[in-house]
Amino acid sequence: MFCPNCGVQNAEDVRFCGACGVQIAAQSYPSAAAQSTPARMGDRFLAIALDTILFAGIFAVVGMAIARRLGGITEQGFSFEGRPALLTIGLTLLLMLLYFWLCEGLFGATLGKGIIGIRVSKADGGACGLGPSLARNLLRLIDGIAVYLVGFIVALLSKRRQRIGDHLAGTIVVESKPGAAARAGLIVSWLLLLGGGFAGAYMLHRGAPVTQTASAGGDAAQESGPVEPAATGHASMTFSSTGALKVVNFDCLQSEGGSPRQAAPYVPGDTVYLKYDVIGYSTDSEGRARLQYDISAFDPNGVLLHTPWKNTYTGRLDRGTPVNGTFNLGIPRPVPDGASRIVIQVRDEISSDQLQLTFPFWVDAAPIAPATTLEIRDFEIAASETGPAEPALELQGGGTVHMRCKVFGPQFRGEQADVQMSLKLIGPGGRAVFEKADYGSINDTWTYHPATFHVPVTGHLSLPGGTPKGSYRAVYTFTDRVSGRSVVKEGRFDVK
Repeated sequence: MFCPNCGVQNAEDVRFCGACGVQIAAQSYPSAAAQSTPARMGDRFLAIALDTILFAGIFAVVGMAIARRLGGITEQGFSFEGRPALLTIGLTLLLMLLYFWLCEGLFGATLGKGIIGIRVSKADGGACGLGPSLARNLLRLIDGIAVYLVGFIVALLSKRRQRIGDHLAGTIVVESKPGAAARAGLIVSWLLLLGGGFAGAYMLHRGAPVTQTASAGGDAAQESGPVEPAATGHASMTFSSTGALKVVNFDCLQSEGGSPRQAAPYVPGDTVYLKYDVIGYSTDSEGRARLQYDISAFDPNGVLLHTPWKNTYTGRLDRGTPVNGTFNLGIPRPVPDGASRIVIQVRDEISSDQLQLTFPFWVDAAPIAPATTLEIRDFEIAASETGPAEPALELQGGGTVHMRCKVFGPQFRGEQADVQMSLKLIGPGGRAVFEKADYGSINDTWTYHPATFHVPVTGHLSLPGGTPKGSYRAVYTFTDRVSGRSVVKEGRFDVK
């Protein structure tokens, strides 16, 4: 090695010139990456497991939101087939890519990596950065084959445990132990995101109509053509269709799967059971039909009774086999007297043919006075749950006081009502002998809440044997948490 100062030739392994003493070889120091310990494969597996579990919650809320919009809500969750399923998978994978890319590019670690105590850096020890992070995460498509078997084998054979994405991006996963407070914060964030995902999915599912997937099979379609009004006993039924798509074998049933129902009025609280077959649909090259169902129900004033029911049927069928469909509708108690209707729309997504069937049904309902604010009607107390009201109720040393009433006029926040009930028992001499602030509540969602909306409420108060004799007052307070209005009702009884 030549000295840059005096030009004298020196041996290759010397650091200073033998003639003039000038340093000719730069001092080398181990890089930050060399000083860092590559993360263990077990820790990396635990980190990806935590991140995958986190996205189970994200998948649930994304799938439920898409199913709520496009159809596919089931009793257990949402249907995992058809276009909604593809959208759910695609959007979840996109969110995962953004999550890994941005977290590792900006902070060096996802929540899973941070909790376990590892991070991603450049091979020379510098921060990962967005560019390398994008490269290493796009390569997960290859590394992740067979549940990350490819990435595991490549990392296992690598001196610094780099998978394919790390080799391409010039990155390495190293140990990085966070402090106790930082780790606690990461764990809390992980739990909040996971719980928020499942809670959001639950809230989207709550109150949604349950989809009933049509099944192929059943009796062959009759040659009578589309349903005629006289076939059901409802003379005002209407039917229209474009193209070959038709409804046959339509019937209104006594119960689900039961015998046909004679044309007669319903009353609030009844259930309408319908069945029908769809014929004249087209199929693709694989013999699959694709039918989109949209079903809505309206009261006599044209107000929706329930959230519209949507579903997509996709199935491989033999030629001429009808697609069987059913629909059940519970009639809400506030429905006014008159002709309500169910509208069934079916679209053939292959041929673009459409049909619409409107089924009117008459509801005999007693007139109900509307309420604009919180009201308690038909309040009464009795000695038994279903017994007659007893204004002068007497108990012999103890027993149970039953209360029943109807809560009218709660205000809604969106589709949710929130009424809290409390109970205070005033004994002889005006002294409170019992008090319960959370005696009951009305906290649920209702799509249909006209001015006649009301909720039946029952409750009971048990008095032990040996309760002191005298006159008692059971004071019930109903508070609408949306409007802030409260109504108090009292039930009086004597203990002998």
